Amino acid sequence: MKDLPDIANPVVIIHQLTNTYLKPDNLDEAIGQPAQVWQQDPPNPNFPGLKWNLDKQENGTYTISQANAKTNTLYLTASDKYPPEDTKPTLQLSKSGKESQCWTVHRITEGRNDWVIFPAGRMDYALSISQKQDSVGFDRYLDMSRLWANEPVPFHYWSISSANHI
Repeated sequence: MKDLPDIANPVVIIHQLTNTYLKPDNLDEAIGQPAQVWQQDPPNPNFPGLKWNLDKQENGTYTISQANAKTNTLYLTASDKYPPEDTKPTLQLSKSGKESQCWTVHRITEGRNDWVIFPAGRMDYALSISQKQDSVGFDRYLDMSRLWANEPVPFHYWSISSANHI
């Protein structure tokens, strides 16, 4: 797996298996809300959280933050609890510098826009969509799910694309 090349912010983060995009649960800047995927077509470019910034840190990890926040810049934050299926990644205020706000991003296939997003220091779990919801379809919370034999599956695959076209 290869590291994420330099990519111009802002970006849209798209779950490849469902063709849904990452957003805050409430489409606002409320602190502590879970992150989810959604599919409004066409997407509304004015929704906070549709566009994200991936900022590379000195240690090679990335922070993932809302790009078009008006008041609070929220950062995608992994749970400190493992197994993380018990808690969803949430959006937290301000860059804390904590490992839970840092993400490792790896390319799956050379030449393709398919990525796995791991919480820093935890390569045995990756960002995915919750399988424990009653709702069906495109309004799903994010979760962290285990990699078996250290290999991601399509459920872990994300595309990271420029948001400038939205």
